[in-house]
Amino acid sequence: FRILNASNTRTYELHLDNDATILQIGSDGGFLPRPVHHQSFSIAPAERFDVIIDFSAYENKTIILKNKAGCGQEVNPETDANIMQFKVTRPLKGRAPKTLRPIFKPLPPLRPSRADKERTLTLTGTQDKYGRPILLLDNHFWNDPVTENPRLGSVEVWSIVNPTRVTHPIHLHLVQFRVIDRRPFDTEVYQSTGDIVYTGPNEAPPLHEQGYKDTIQAHAGEVIRIIARFVPY
Repeated sequence: FRILNASNTRTYELHLDNDATILQIGSDGGFLPRPVHHQSFSIAPAERFDVIIDFSAYENKTIILKNKAGCGQEVNPETDANIMQFKVTRPLKGRAPKTLRPIFKPLPPLRPSRADKERTLTLTGTQDKYGRPILLLDNHFWNDPVTENPRLGSVEVWSIVNPTRVTHPIHLHLVQFRVIDRRPFDTEVYQSTGDIVYTGPNEAPPLHEQGYKDTIQAHAGEVIRIIARFVPY
């Protein structure tokens, strides 16, 4: 299955109601270096998960893909908690692969120190003219003039700073990137002084974020660094 979150604002936390493992083999930009086992996973708007579900042990069973992430309120067990129902009726003999075949070339090592340019972009919360809450990058609206214009073929490291109270998906158009790391910082100090004071060490991305991505969740109180080569457009 390829699972796409096509909601415009809502993030889901998906799991199977029988607690079966969901095997992830790919993300936004292709296969992962190795399969990742999930009991549940968070998927933000525009993120994609390529997954395998092994139904071979559940003949004549009904399994429901559930959501446990609310959107402004608790999940309703009768409605938005239920995503998809599987009725296992055909005899199944296959097994989910333990390794990906063929063996793909390993992803090239991350070399942030060799990047042509580094940029820092900050999420800011404000309101539009109707009083509706919106999140901006560096206080720029989407119809403002271009502020980030990478050179074709260049490699850049972008640090996304999120001092807000909510996780927000970040999407880069036309390119795939990789996550370097995440690092927590003191949001109260940042709000009062503008200084980033880290409260913990750099954290490597989890296994399911180690492939090529074009959308990533920028968590509240974190700086997330990504690296991208701006080709072929």
